[in-house]
Amino acid sequence: MLSLRALPANAANCSGSPADCVEVRFTVDGLERLYQYHVPQGPTCPSFQLPVVMFLHGGGGNATHTRESMGYASSDKNCYLLVFPQAVQFPAGGIWTPGNCIGIPASSGYRGPTTDPGCGFGLENLGINDVHYIGALLDDLKGHVSYDARRVYASGFSHGGGMIHRLACELSERIAAIAPLEGTIKIPQCTSSRGVSVMEWAALTDTTSPFAGGTSDTSVPYTISVHLTNLQLPAFAAPTQTSVSPSPLTPTITDSIRIWQTERDGSTVVLHTLTGALQHTWLFDHPVAFDWQEINWTFFKQYSLPLQESKRRSVRH
Repeated sequence: MLSLRALPANAANCSGSPADCVEVRFTVDGLERLYQYHVPQGPTCPSFQLPVVMFLHGGGGNATHTRESMGYASSDKNCYLLVFPQAVQFPAGGIWTPGNCIGIPASSGYRGPTTDPGCGFGLENLGINDVHYIGALLDDLKGHVSYDARRVYASGFSHGGGMIHRLACELSERIAAIAPLEGTIKIPQCTSSRGVSVMEWAALTDTTSPFAGGTSDTSVPYTISVHLTNLQLPAFAAPTQTSVSPSPLTPTITDSIRIWQTERDGSTVVLHTLTGALQHTWLFDHPVAFDWQEINWTFFKQYSLPLQESKRRSVRH
């Protein structure tokens, strides 16, 4: 059993490289939490009403390492606020609360424990809830920088990608679109209050988070089916569009793209299935097989929350 006495451990900071970021510490559910953010430095970037892209690190990670691995090039080019939330830190690193796979059907591909804590770590039994944390982070961020509450987006890697799926289902009134990478859904049902557009990235050769599921993950097809059902399409509906793109690095790595236009709130589901010898951490390779940050932004910028939903959360300075 994990102990709250491990909190906080391995605290992140903004002294690494690149270092032009701000770190904020605040309290959520009685626990000290932190996040980091980078204000875009592009010469034409405004200083107010910025769109927000949050990126959640993988299991065992932290904000600083992820920030240093990603850099700010896309943020500075496209003028969005880049935010790095951080999971509660234990000796083995940060752990999110994306769900515990309890109640997920056998068809999901999940092959792990079916009793609490299942594929999770029992953190919610300790009073840790990262849906609360992300909501509180967005509230706290208002006091530090002017951002557009209608244009908040979320991406994340592996365990953090699983958390992003949960946010789309349980914090849909705050998030316009998501783009998880190498991470699948870990809650049995998605019942969002509005349609959230989803773009999933999955490498067929990923053995850490297998495409077909395993002892700690559901499958990628199951994950897509859950979102399609929530967005009022049949679970295994045929995609609206399909295409295949080779990697600019080598034609032996390809991206098979499937797009579903859904019936709910103009939302879209996109699946990038990557072939070739790509590891779980391919997105942090230098050079990277696909410029996923730019592709994510091209996807995100199409969507915003309805004015009436974000009105009471509008940022005023």
